[in-house]
Amino acid sequence: MVWRILCDFDGTISLQDTTDQLLERFAEPAWQEIEAQWVAGQISSAECMRRQVELLRVDKATLDKWIKSVEIDARFVEFVRFCERQKVDIRITSDGIDYVIKNTLARHGLGHLHVTANHLVFLKNGHYTLTPYDTIKACSRSGGVCKCGLSVMERAKKEHILYIGDGRSDFCVSQNAELVLAKSKLLTFCQQHDLPHVAFQDFGDVKATLHKLITPEHTFQQPTLQHALVIA
Repeated sequence: MVWRILCDFDGTISLQDTTDQLLERFAEPAWQEIEAQWVAGQISSAECMRRQVELLRVDKATLDKWIKSVEIDARFVEFVRFCERQKVDIRITSDGIDYVIKNTLARHGLGHLHVTANHLVFLKNGHYTLTPYDTIKACSRSGGVCKCGLSVMERAKKEHILYIGDGRSDFCVSQNAELVLAKSKLLTFCQQHDLPHVAFQDFGDVKATLHKLITPEHTFQQPTLQHALVIA
């Protein structure tokens, strides 16, 4: 069985949501009004992100310095090295900002990882805009990055998708994966919709689950009451 890992970034690899942190630190206050419009379903995720990023007021040097403060899961680098030894492909799929993600990963020696995210465009005088990653034209959740579309493309290659995530942008794609490693809001979603999943707290847990998945003698069982996949 060939597994491909699609992994969220914000709140999954990073300890906090980097987009929220960036906006709180450097954006004009109106970003919160835009957030409220998105939560109320009045605008799409892609429009929300673009309009919020256009409210950032920070020069590149200060932005780069701030990115160096982004913290990631202490076990993630170890997990990536394990995947590489086992020849399991891992790709980062995020509805966040590519410049933040790629620079954070590079700082930890992971700049080679494939990243799909919204593209940050540098304008003049510390202004920015955002170009969505064009996965498919009609994203079911109107996201800047259609994770559902990416998962369908990978499954078409006859690969089994292991998805790792934590939040709302992961809901759709979790329904296309053979197995979801979930925490926070995504864990609740998987439980409510009876999706095959394993709860995790950090990438030490993720590594242990993947090790079992690629070990032939282990088998799956899914208890009816717990709605969680047990690997025996």
